[in-house]
Amino acid sequence: MWVGGHGERRTLRIAARHGDGWFIPGAGPDEMPAMLGNLRGSCEAEGRDREEIELTTMWSPKGGEDSLKVLADLGIQRVAVSYTHLRAHETRHDLVCR
Repeated sequence: MWVGGHGERRTLRIAARHGDGWFIPGAGPDEMPAMLGNLRGSCEAEGRDREEIELTTMWSPKGGEDSLKVLADLGIQRVAVSYTHLRAHETRHDLVCR
């Protein structure tokens, strides 16, 4: 089960208890360390390893490839890309092959 959202009390507790994945919406790389720390704390309270939960967030190509590295360094395994952020000449293939 995938859980989306960033509410500290309910959402993260549900993600820690039941989630196979956590979708982190609308957060920038500067906000994520604290959010991931909150998830880790929720996992510890549930007796679960945080590493069991796959992490996904939104990403915009406007951030450039360096921003993908920042997300990967934070432990984000997947990004969801809005095609509205792609330039007209870019395709999914172009994006994946970068």
